[in-house]
Amino acid sequence: MVSILASPGMASFSLDRCASRGVYNPLLAECRCTAGWAGRHCELRDARPCNRGGSSELLNFEALCAGDCDEDRALCYCAGTRRFIPHQCSPAVHRRTRLPDGRPAYPALQPNGSWSMANVYFEGDPGERHDWRNLDKPPFEWLYGMQAGNPRSPARRRQAGRVVPFCSARAGERRRSGCHGGPCPAGTMGEFCEERTRSFCLRDCSGRGTCDAGFCWCNKGWFGVDCSLHAEAGAAAATGTAPLPLQAVQRAPSLQALQALPSPARGRSPLRIYVYDMPSEYTTRLLQWSACRPCTAPSGFEAATPCIQAAAPRIQAAAPGI
Repeated sequence: MVSILASPGMASFSLDRCASRGVYNPLLAECRCTAGWAGRHCELRDARPCNRGGSSELLNFEALCAGDCDEDRALCYCAGTRRFIPHQCSPAVHRRTRLPDGRPAYPALQPNGSWSMANVYFEGDPGERHDWRNLDKPPFEWLYGMQAGNPRSPARRRQAGRVVPFCSARAGERRRSGCHGGPCPAGTMGEFCEERTRSFCLRDCSGRGTCDAGFCWCNKGWFGVDCSLHAEAGAAAATGTAPLPLQAVQRAPSLQALQALPSPARGRSPLRIYVYDMPSEYTTRLLQWSACRPCTAPSGFEAATPCIQAAAPRIQAAAPGI
């Protein structure tokens, strides 16, 4: 159980009120928490484990992690490393298959601190498939190589040619490894998803924060789902734990105002739209929990183009309530 993706740029002027796990909203006197945390001040753990044990519910293919799980976002990494494993590369395992560190191939942490195999289905019919799971998936050896004491996958016995274990492959060997395909999580790129890149955040955090796969870590004095609201530290501190009066908050200029675009509705229509921030679990959490860009809809800055690609459903997921 690991937390791989550190939250960058955590510089809210009232960061201590959120225990470094979110951005404080003085209008509501509560925090907007990053993935993995919940509560008024981000004091509650909201883990999203990849594997579960001790449950009567069988886990499906996409939920499994043959390695270390980032339980903030349910991302899977090679055991003992920070190399991301796409769910398409979740391997075929035997009931007795073990990771290099000795844990079960799909490790589930028990309340007593011990590790057990996640609650998955193993073939019960006699034959070479007995006690195996997902033999149509990549052999376990394609991720970690041969490990002493592990049953050898029937698919490995039939495989011709040498495959480089994915988790120990070096630069330039991805195509020869046992996991040569699969997308990277939002905010990362490269052969092994080892490089950081820009990802989608609403209004790109208004240029006043750091985008973390959909969540904005706002700069000092700024807050809101898109870091578009501003309050002086002194004004916020003066209210203690009470909500800040609306008059003490300034909104960043809109793109329409910056471009001096005329408003056809100004002075002509009684229609008014009120915008407010919704809790993280209904907005940015959906983006942070998207394991990869192509899994649902494109929402990243591609290396080949400077423009953002953002699908409408994702924009709606990140947008404030209207």
